[in-house]
Amino acid sequence: MGEEVRKNISRRTLVKGAAWSVPLVAVASMAPFAAASGESETPTFNNGLGCASTGTGSGCLNTEKTPQIPFAIKNTSSGPLVFQVTGAKWWNSNQNQPDDWSTGFRLFANNGKQSSCPVEYNTTVCDAISVSVPAGETVSLWLVGTPLQSAGAFMMSVQYQWVDSQCNVVVPQDSVLSAVIPSSANCK
Repeated sequence: MGEEVRKNISRRTLVKGAAWSVPLVAVASMAPFAAASGESETPTFNNGLGCASTGTGSGCLNTEKTPQIPFAIKNTSSGPLVFQVTGAKWWNSNQNQPDDWSTGFRLFANNGKQSSCPVEYNTTVCDAISVSVPAGETVSLWLVGTPLQSAGAFMMSVQYQWVDSQCNVVVPQDSVLSAVIPSSANCK
């Protein structure tokens, strides 16, 4: 009978030890997430440079009535992160904002010009258009929609999140809205 008691204690000790090790593994795997969370800024639209391609304007896509707006993203964390655009909206300002987020947008590097956009970001990481941003770096981008119903004033909104290299969400999904871009802002 003494041996049976020792076996039961041994099993309890084993189970007790295993139960304690699970939380330690979980806590250790959350450490990179906790260290980086909240350390990247909200994208900033440069409303004054937003434009639409009307008439002879070219824009990034050289397509009439196509809205585009520049914005900047900054990774203020201590390690590289991936900025993801999970959706976008664009609409004429005399209409209601669409309910649904679109994936029909395009994302380009901003070289300081409203046309001849040099690099298109079309890499999909973790099911979203993604831009890798080194620690401490700022990246300037163009968000480009599809043609609007008219060449009038418009607005845009981008839905985004920040993830690490393993697709763990570091900054949860959020969105930012532009100001009204006037119809006189023709891409040059």
